[in-house]
Amino acid sequence: MTEARTLGPVERFQNFLGSFQTEDGEYKYRHRISQMAIRGFRHLMVDFDDLVTIDSSFADDLIDQPDMYVGRAEEAALVQLRIEDPEYAEEIDRVRLRFRGLPETTLLRLMGANHINRLIMVDGILVRSSPVQPFLTKAVFRCRRCGMTVTVEQTTPRVQFPSTCPDPSCRRTGPFDIVEGESEFINFQKVRVQERPEDLPPGQLPRWIDARLVEDLVEVARPGDRVTLIGIVRTVRGYS
Repeated sequence: MTEARTLGPVERFQNFLGSFQTEDGEYKYRHRISQMAIRGFRHLMVDFDDLVTIDSSFADDLIDQPDMYVGRAEEAALVQLRIEDPEYAEEIDRVRLRFRGLPETTLLRLMGANHINRLIMVDGILVRSSPVQPFLTKAVFRCRRCGMTVTVEQTTPRVQFPSTCPDPSCRRTGPFDIVEGESEFINFQKVRVQERPEDLPPGQLPRWIDARLVEDLVEVARPGDRVTLIGIVRTVRGYS
């Protein structure tokens, strides 16, 4: 554990992926990563208990600061993929992590301000789902005044525009047009998850949360299904 703490977050998670062994001696995540191309996966499923066994401090960091540590962990997964299958790593250029089995389950009605921007796990019943839609993840904008293009990473449902044109001779604040052919989109679906009957206090109406599913997670459950969600809690103005 002392050695793990001296490493950076990318190295720590890569150490976990490369070194974790099952009881029968199989390198569990090296095997999963080597199978990604065969199965056409762009994601890697990680059992949280395994990470706790190897590096409990990093597991805590993922829960408390997912915005910082999930990205570093995905970088580590891509590094390990380059070792196991360099051709596929070059093809997909990113590995999405999917976690399973957090140490604690949060009841929907107990979610509060202390959960914002933290990684949590909730159980519930899917009661509503939207059609699958394109979601903008990387937008390329063209300045109408000079024609210069600029790329802006998109992290919210509301489109984030550049603050100014990057051309030193322009530096205008707009207007900008989105260049759809050069921008990047992923599949996206909104769902609503409601409390399970067994979690309801007597005489109380069920509470619910809205969630955003992306990429391989869309269309994996239907209204009426019991589901377990693991994700980051957000407050989004105008999100419904």
